[in-house]
Amino acid sequence: MGRGSPPAPAPRLAPGLPALLAAALLLLLLLPAPAAGVNVTAVLAAFPGFSDFARLLASSPVAAELAGRSSLTLLAVPNANLPRSPSAFAAAAGADLADVLRYHVLLEYLSPPDLARVPASGRLVTTLFQTTGRAPSDLGAVNLTATAAGGGGSSSAVVVRSPSPSPGSNATVLGAVTREPYNLSVLAVGGLIVPSGFDIAASGSETRPSPAVNITRVLTDARGF
Repeated sequence: MGRGSPPAPAPRLAPGLPALLAAALLLLLLLPAPAAGVNVTAVLAAFPGFSDFARLLASSPVAAELAGRSSLTLLAVPNANLPRSPSAFAAAAGADLADVLRYHVLLEYLSPPDLARVPASGRLVTTLFQTTGRAPSDLGAVNLTATAAGGGGSSSAVVVRSPSPSPGSNATVLGAVTREPYNLSVLAVGGLIVPSGFDIAASGSETRPSPAVNITRVLTDARGF
């Protein structure tokens, strides 16, 4: 019985290749992991003062749309500042409620220090509504402007409004609620903001009467004030 053939020699790696592979592996390990999508309803669940707004998001397509996004700012409306019937409020203005909610999602992470740097001339920020293709020109964006807060101090308030030159819906930023750095920032605003092109006057009759809202208590409960 003859001897078997000798085993084939193992392939030799090119000089320097092992070091190159090790460096590539190290680089992959050092790269930041992709940011997880945002679960806004889970985030807002910890803040009972925003439970009505959280339910609006959960009952609309918007919550699912945000699941695949990151680096966002959510303009959340406290329970007491929402209209009696948000759906009727949107319908009276000729708007879809989901689009109104999309207008409250800024496609940029804004922290309180970012707001402090907003100039009086304003800062234009794109919203989720712009991505629908239903917003003409840049009217799917909001304009953040700094205004004097009054009282003789140097502090200022940030107002969120449509970039349209005609009067429209606007709301003041009341304070920070919570944030997951560079992924999600939640800011409280004083009411629903309707995109330009809708009938704000018609929807105004649906707004709740302004109660004596203790916004300090709301934001304190949110542990973000």
